Amino acid sequence: MRLIMILGHAHSSSTLTGILLGSSPDVTFTGEEYDFFRENALEDYCTCGKKVSDCPFWAEVNDLLAKQVGADFRSRMQDLHKGLNRDTIYFLNKKFPCDEDCMKILEAYYKILYQVSGTKYILSGTKKIYYSRKVLENIFGSHALKYIITVRNPFGAMASYLRRGVSFLQSLRIIGTFYVMAKLAVPKNVRYIVKYENWINNPVEFFSNLSKELNIQQPQWKIEYENNTIAIQPVKQIHIFAGNKIRKKDKHVIQEDTRWKTELSSLQKLIISTTLLPVYKILY
Repeated sequence: MRLIMILGHAHSSSTLTGILLGSSPDVTFTGEEYDFFRENALEDYCTCGKKVSDCPFWAEVNDLLAKQVGADFRSRMQDLHKGLNRDTIYFLNKKFPCDEDCMKILEAYYKILYQVSGTKYILSGTKKIYYSRKVLENIFGSHALKYIITVRNPFGAMASYLRRGVSFLQSLRIIGTFYVMAKLAVPKNVRYIVKYENWINNPVEFFSNLSKELNIQQPQWKIEYENNTIAIQPVKQIHIFAGNKIRKKDKHVIQEDTRWKTELSSLQKLIISTTLLPVYKILY
């Protein structure tokens, strides 16, 4: 088994990055890992437009996993979700939320994903940096695991958080914590940085170069630009839970507005300039 894990704070283009790389013939992108283990996951929708319970890909994964570890695997994973409130929990020496049973379920899950996908790599995502490293390196071994860290200029990231209703102070904490922890948690020799500002300007060149670094076939998609919006349609069908913004009934299309939709106040810009921006420039 070989895995590429995408680590990113919200609104850092982690899902978009996954979809674009997932359109490579060598890669199957499955969205964020813990979405599959939510109690109501089967009632959610896949990006193919069908319910998860009716999607051929996810229905097969679900049936195989239920046969292998027991049909109650979702209820057994709930303690994990309750324990993953924040990554800093592991600095406080609290009990790690993934026990032996949880590890057994996750290992079976990834083996089944690999089996059903038939591709060179499974591409997954998470917001939980330290959890993912501890669990996944135990399952895969560091030799079969790569990390992609998606980051966004703090001004653009903050604007995106604010227009979604997240408070300024909470956004400041989330983004700042991620910038630092992503670099501390992930070994340098297996991490690849995807900066939003770099790929959005020239996605074809950027993802062509990243594909070479990852040793995968180049992703295949159609691309159009119109009125400060980039629209990308992968040639390959991708099955993920995430991304309501990209699920369409008629076609699978990613649309990203390259402008800032929320103006930051002078005070907010000053705070970001003196806190997040220096950290971002030093680390990324």
